[in-house]
Amino acid sequence: MIEPTWKRDGVSVYKGDCIEVMRSMPPDSFDMVVTSPPYNVGVVYGDSDYKEDSLDAKDYHAWAKNVMSALFPLVKSGGRICWEIGGNGRNLPLSYFWTDAALLAGFGYFGQIGLQHRKTNPCAWGSWMKADNVFTIPNFHQILVFYKDTATKRGAETTIEKEEFVEWTRGYWNINFSIGSTKEHPAQFPLELVTRCVKLFGHKGDIVLDPFFGSGTTAIACHKFDRKTVGIELRPCYVTLAKNRIIKSLSQMEFITT
Repeated sequence: MIEPTWKRDGVSVYKGDCIEVMRSMPPDSFDMVVTSPPYNVGVVYGDSDYKEDSLDAKDYHAWAKNVMSALFPLVKSGGRICWEIGGNGRNLPLSYFWTDAALLAGFGYFGQIGLQHRKTNPCAWGSWMKADNVFTIPNFHQILVFYKDTATKRGAETTIEKEEFVEWTRGYWNINFSIGSTKEHPAQFPLELVTRCVKLFGHKGDIVLDPFFGSGTTAIACHKFDRKTVGIELRPCYVTLAKNRIIKSLSQMEFITT
């Protein structure tokens, strides 16, 4: 088994390719998965180039299948997977790719949540004022929710409040993606997103995996609500970024509680 690069207070971080790291882990290790994979839209991550986030659609689909295949054995029976992705763009049906990959791996489909992302189109795409080649811009993100073996997740205490439950079960979340974000990572998802996922779909004491750890937001939210986190991140610069953000967050929480 590959050893973690860094550990502290219920957080373990692994540096490496998520497929390779996951294949080295023991089965039935995780109660939940909360993550956001690359969307294949040309984002530059760390010192990489565009090629790593601009695969041919068939190659991206094949990669998604490999990710889900490596993930499936690690999730406990009844475990929940919250998979945040962008909207479907022209020639890139993200929701189909990841749903197909999850179902082929053995997961069951639990549901979908829409996320407000941008209120207006930044520009007109395709043919202007003509039907010839016009196409829409997906001004939304999605959370695909899957389960393993059974749609009923058992666990310890549920920590969600009544008002949160009523609002979050509506299936369309209006979350400000800019709150708490850092320019040090090009595709950071908001703390509120992870918070809602772990409180709505999980239990206190869950062990949560994020195979695309990025800047460590999943760990920060999980620690706040008494969950443990395992993160996997390919880029050394983001491992360092996540470590620094987590240490800072833990220090702030310790200061508040003392």
